[in-house]
Amino acid sequence: MEAVAEEVRSQVDDRPFLSDPYLDWAEAQNIPIVEDFGIHLPDLPVSPWEHFECNGGLAHLKGRGDWLSVFVLELPPAVIRGLATICLRKCTTSYRAQGALR
Repeated sequence: MEAVAEEVRSQVDDRPFLSDPYLDWAEAQNIPIVEDFGIHLPDLPVSPWEHFECNGGLAHLKGRGDWLSVFVLELPPAVIRGLATICLRKCTTSYRAQGALR
């Protein structure tokens, strides 16, 4: 991926030309970035990611343009239980507000 970035990015009059702030940010995260046509997400390598305070990695699909990337995060079981509880509470509150649950 770095070779492609070096070929595409260049300087014009000491200014960046065809720069991509997202790719610059992604590379600065120091996590694995996999780029391919099809990626099996459970096999994606992960490493500690300070931004999310968990293990993570990035999956970039070839031909994605500027809008499609996947963040893969390895969440500890306690976080998953907490998220499930929050979602359940929100759904229950929403149903009660609409009169579906009595």
